[in-house]
Amino acid sequence: MDFDHLRAFVAVAETGGFSRAGQALNLTQSAVSAQIRRLEERLEVRLFERTSRSVQLTEAGGALLPYARRMLHMDEIARTAVGESQVAPALRFGITDEQADRHLSHLLQAFYEDFPDERVEITCDVSTVLLEKMRAGLLDLALVVRHGSEPGGERMRQEPLVWTARADFDLAEGEAAPLACNPEGCVHRARAVDALTRAGRRWQVRYTSQSPAGVNAALNAGLAIAVKAERSIPEGCVDVGPRLGLPPLPPVQIDLHRAPTAVSPAAERFAALVAGRY
Repeated sequence: MDFDHLRAFVAVAETGGFSRAGQALNLTQSAVSAQIRRLEERLEVRLFERTSRSVQLTEAGGALLPYARRMLHMDEIARTAVGESQVAPALRFGITDEQADRHLSHLLQAFYEDFPDERVEITCDVSTVLLEKMRAGLLDLALVVRHGSEPGGERMRQEPLVWTARADFDLAEGEAAPLACNPEGCVHRARAVDALTRAGRRWQVRYTSQSPAGVNAALNAGLAIAVKAERSIPEGCVDVGPRLGLPPLPPVQIDLHRAPTAVSPAAERFAALVAGRY
């Protein structure tokens, strides 16, 4: 089987659409469709059920997927073995700042034990930006907070969210809740604003920072409240939601997205290490 056809097949399966697969492979949608059609003709089966709203694997497509990934993996190993590339490309990993603070050092340390010569490029940003970079083919792996129904991600876990502040933080009756948040586009910020608005509570974004360190500084100074994952409450702070009568927050889902081309042994190992952290 043609490896280009297999790459297109895996890309459509991973991203959930022909257009997104084309973006990941730097191909037009029609080129991806043509490659899938040739693969289906070669195998004499339909690999996808297509509707106006979705693309789903058929039973035959689901059976082929693990073998296609394995074949692409072996192709990558073979290319490396014969020295096709003198300098192996770096593994490009995207992660949110808060997840990086909690997990990245452990991931890199464990990865280095197995791949001491592998280069890794780290991109820290909000989840929406990381997903855009994935679709543009600029990342191999991305650990993100799910915003909606983005296809292609492997569910890692659900994380409870809590209202976090210094233990002695208090609100006067009727006072607008002072928030410390990431910029627009952050799920935690959106959940905070939505929950307070629905509950009829006044709020004000007082401090904005791309970095968790900036948000945590406002918390540690006793100047604001922030929405944090339960496992990310900074030292000296607590869950103040019940005491201050703040509305409950729905959990967020953490997903690992993988580019269809990320089939090298290094990418497989890094993805396994991420999954192991959850």
